[in-house]
Amino acid sequence: MSSNAHWSHVLRLSTPVLALCFVVVFLALTPSVAAADRAAANGTNATASPQIDLSLNGHSVDGGWEVVQNNPKLAIDVAVGPYAGVDTTVQEVVVRRDGQTIRSSSPEKAQANVTMDLPLNRGNNTITVIATDSDESINSRTFRISKDTIPPWVGLTSPYESDLNGPIPDGNVSDADVTLSFLAADFNRIVSGEVWHTYNGTLETVSLEDPGTQFNQSFLLGPGTNDMRVSLTDVAGNTRTWDFNLTLEDTTGAKIGVTPNKYGDVPPPTAEPIPIKDSAPTSEITLSGTITDNVWVHNASILVKHVNANSKTGRTSYTRQIREWTPYEHQRSGRSITFSERLPLRLADRDKKNRTGINLIYVRAQDYSGQVINQTINVTRLPGPAPTTVRRNSPPAVRISERRTHLRDDGHVQVVATASDSDRDIDVIEIESETGAGSVTGYKRFTNLSSLQTLSFNTSLQASEKPVIVTVRVRDENGGRAIDKYRLDGDDADAIPPQSTPPRTSAPPQTTTAPPTVTTAPQPATTERPTAATNTTVAPDSSGGLLGGVLGGVLGFAGAIIPFVIGGIVFVTVSYFALQQVQGSEDAA
Repeated sequence: MSSNAHWSHVLRLSTPVLALCFVVVFLALTPSVAAADRAAANGTNATASPQIDLSLNGHSVDGGWEVVQNNPKLAIDVAVGPYAGVDTTVQEVVVRRDGQTIRSSSPEKAQANVTMDLPLNRGNNTITVIATDSDESINSRTFRISKDTIPPWVGLTSPYESDLNGPIPDGNVSDADVTLSFLAADFNRIVSGEVWHTYNGTLETVSLEDPGTQFNQSFLLGPGTNDMRVSLTDVAGNTRTWDFNLTLEDTTGAKIGVTPNKYGDVPPPTAEPIPIKDSAPTSEITLSGTITDNVWVHNASILVKHVNANSKTGRTSYTRQIREWTPYEHQRSGRSITFSERLPLRLADRDKKNRTGINLIYVRAQDYSGQVINQTINVTRLPGPAPTTVRRNSPPAVRISERRTHLRDDGHVQVVATASDSDRDIDVIEIESETGAGSVTGYKRFTNLSSLQTLSFNTSLQASEKPVIVTVRVRDENGGRAIDKYRLDGDDADAIPPQSTPPRTSAPPQTTTAPPTVTTAPQPATTERPTAATNTTVAPDSSGGLLGGVLGGVLGFAGAIIPFVIGGIVFVTVSYFALQQVQGSEDAA
């Protein structure tokens, strides 16, 4: 075969092979071009080369949503991929905004840094960065960015409303405790804020984190002008600040509220008089309540006056001060007063013959602006027995009987005494005997006597030697005390004048009283309740006191009844056996 024929044969065989190779190369290149177009359109990395890193104003872009206030600096770090050829370089970098090319660069290097200003439209922008290398490999990055140059809007909805698109105007309020309610808006998100309140040079600042579009803040305002400021900042750094004044005007007077006391004798004030049936000369009521003002209560008092007084009346009225004049201080405590006063009522005349009539009780308060408010309560006193709801505080009384108290031959002293308390609240009675040297020889104590008005008792205490001094102490539930002492020398006895101690107010009374140290063997202390009622006398005790008398009576009763019981048992036994004998005889017959 000739050479031409040989090559012709080779060409005939190679043509299909070459065509097949062309198709393979075309199909291999076509996906790369399509992938690059998709990368440019979708912002995804289609190939490993070139590599792209982006940053805005110095911070990395991660593909999320960016917000800026002004046009930022865009830094593009681009480099060929690790599998690119040795001579491969970055040929072109293109920046598109919303699909339109706004910046381009031709580094022609394997690695390059391209920095440029990024012009943005106000509002939302979509940015795509496309890089191409010399091997015609393409990569891209896409992110979204918002250019926000407008600060947040903010306005008031309470205590009055303001336009959201304009400044907050000055306003007036009538209550020192004010809550400011705000409404806010922004193109993106409000991230922080502050609210200021300045009064008399004192600044109060409240910081807000992520307040949203609605938030509230409370302040205590001072009378007159209060300087206010609100400032909000959005995520782009835009800040809006409004200054306004709030003027606190004291246009209403204080409010007085009277509440019932625990005895129920003064309900809340009404138009009708409140009747109190009481004929006692020292009748009292308890008046409790609160006084509040929207700014400040300067002073408050209570005036009690008898309207039916005549020329014979002594003191017809008196004033009880609840709060002395107090200058304004910027604090909440001065806006409210709580009181509870025990008020004696006035009598119609000095001779106490006319105890009827009306007592007027005026509760008076003056606020910051000088307004005076009075609340009047009418209390009518009617003749009649003292009610159980009216409480008194009369001290007790005690008297040792000089005629009946005497020394006995068995080494005891017989003590006879009478204690009384008009309030019926005797708590403890203590009887004590001691020698002239002060050594206690006998002691007794009685309790649970609060229901008795007058109590007479007759008991004995050990008396080892003469002279003997007998002491009786009485204490009521309010701490009132009375003491009586009596000295016995044998045939002659000297009475020690009785003493009365008024109730103590500085500390509550002791509930128990321990006897003093005894130098000789004393009679054991006994706690008893004598049998007594109003004007009651206890029989003399000749067997060692009340307990000895009761014990002797029980033993005497037992001694008297035992013979009758034994005789009855014997009679029943004899009768039983006799009956058995009779029944046996009848059966035998």
